[in-house]
Amino acid sequence: PPPPPPPPPSGSSSTFSTEQSTSRFLTQATFGPTSEQVLPLVGTDVSDWLVAEFNKPGTSSLEDLAIYAGRISGEAEFNFIVGNSTTNTFWRDAVQGDAQLRDRMAFALSQILVASTFGGELLQDLPQPMAYYQDVLKRNAFGNYRDLLEEVTYSPAMGHYLTYLGNEKGDPATGRMPDENYAREILQLFTIGLVELNIDGTSVLGANGQPVELYTNADITGLAKVFTGLDLANAERDDPTFDNAEILNDWNVPLEIFPEAHSTEAKSFLGTTIPAGTQAEASIDAALDHIMAHPNVGPFVGRQLIQRFTPSNPDPDYVRRVAEVFNRGRFTLPNGTSVGDGRKGDLAATISAVFLDPDNDFDTALASPTFGKLREPILRFTHWARVTGVDASRPEYASLLYDTISPRDLNQ
Repeated sequence: PPPPPPPPPSGSSSTFSTEQSTSRFLTQATFGPTSEQVLPLVGTDVSDWLVAEFNKPGTSSLEDLAIYAGRISGEAEFNFIVGNSTTNTFWRDAVQGDAQLRDRMAFALSQILVASTFGGELLQDLPQPMAYYQDVLKRNAFGNYRDLLEEVTYSPAMGHYLTYLGNEKGDPATGRMPDENYAREILQLFTIGLVELNIDGTSVLGANGQPVELYTNADITGLAKVFTGLDLANAERDDPTFDNAEILNDWNVPLEIFPEAHSTEAKSFLGTTIPAGTQAEASIDAALDHIMAHPNVGPFVGRQLIQRFTPSNPDPDYVRRVAEVFNRGRFTLPNGTSVGDGRKGDLAATISAVFLDPDNDFDTALASPTFGKLREPILRFTHWARVTGVDASRPEYASLLYDTISPRDLNQ
């Protein structure tokens, strides 16, 4: 049997001991505390709050789009929805949603596994794929990072954003090569980074005193062959008709595999080779399993989650403790409840470790001149909106919130 998990960090059971400590914790874990939230929690156990938040299902952005469409057009159909209106679902959840930790975790994951409407084009004009992507992040917020990577890989929004939608196998006759965009970003941004890491997130140094690079472009070329053959079910994806529900619905479901477009050549990357003749689904599974097994994933993802919630420049020991929980897939809450299923990448266990680490203890953190972070403008805004009781139930009519890119808006 696996060894028992370590005891919970000292002091974490006092997280809700005062109004100040309770408010400070909820500032980290939600889109902003209100008096109505803080006062009932004072004197309770943070373990109960975390478990309750883990069990809240949250809302569906896709379902919200149907509601907005019905209000605007008079019919609850996807026949017309204002472009970029997935922003509306975000504001509604952030300001008035009940599943606050799930939504905050999805927001944090969206800053690591980035797909964006920025730059216009299809993802801004057609809200369905980004709404589906938001649902993927919310659904997997407390699941396993490996499962999240798989859903992200098969999501139409990511396929379009990182240009592997319709990615075809190489053709020696024409010189065509598989698109390398997603293969590069899934390593560099989503899982392991660029250089070898110690468990505490610091760089491993080579004999020359420089960080050890993890891979070359040959690894990217080999991995790119894995992500060939994924596409929408409908061939008219490049010219979507906004009143054609059949075409639009292809953006609301996982990408399909088209075997004739998938490369069955051997795929070599990161010290492994997927044998020639391996079909797309098996290739993707093998690639994601191999990436997930890399020792960098725990400290690379763990450090970014720390930065999204607690300090922007965490101590290496803090990163190590969180990475160890990510790898172990289990964490013991202050009341003795075990969180996580024991598989590497359990996000409920990992986020518990982020919040309840000794470095994040209320008194310890306040005594440190280097602990903490500036709140992002979005989080400052949502906290103001929640404290002042802004009604976000009809965000489709808040035109100023459709697009907050300009520094004049939120100073983001």
